[in-house]
Amino acid sequence: MTHLNWRTYGLAQSKGSLPIAPLVIVVHLASVWVPFTSEAKEAVAAYPKILKELKLGLQECGRRLASYVRRGVRLTHEYEKLTYIEKYLPHVGLALQEILGLNDSETQRTVHALDAMLQQRRPSGVSFSISPDHPRTQRSHSHHAPRRRSTDAAAD
Repeated sequence: MTHLNWRTYGLAQSKGSLPIAPLVIVVHLASVWVPFTSEAKEAVAAYPKILKELKLGLQECGRRLASYVRRGVRLTHEYEKLTYIEKYLPHVGLALQEILGLNDSETQRTVHALDAMLQQRRPSGVSFSISPDHPRTQRSHSHHAPRRRSTDAAAD
């Protein structure tokens, strides 16, 4: 477990230690002859063939886990982007009204059409939760929010 680089699979891991994540790994070894280390059958002997197969199995599980984590991070980013765009749709509508000379009903229709396109893009039916303290989801939000000028703050 500690010899695998779990960081490549999206988990935090200090050098020479177990991965840091809410994770449980269970290994089932099935064979007609299992080489136990003692009569109590508490541990399996460390034969090279067994260690190799165990490592390959853990790597396969790690690849599947990485795929799951990446998908969740991608969905989270997509949701945040769409929410950010949705927040400024009314402003886009007003800008289009000024540029194109639209009346209020055309502006509302345009904003509703844009909103409908966003709703089609929004991930639905996917329930994915990732811990907010997961290293792949921690990032600075400062580049997402527009800077407020003193005139903007006074208008609020």
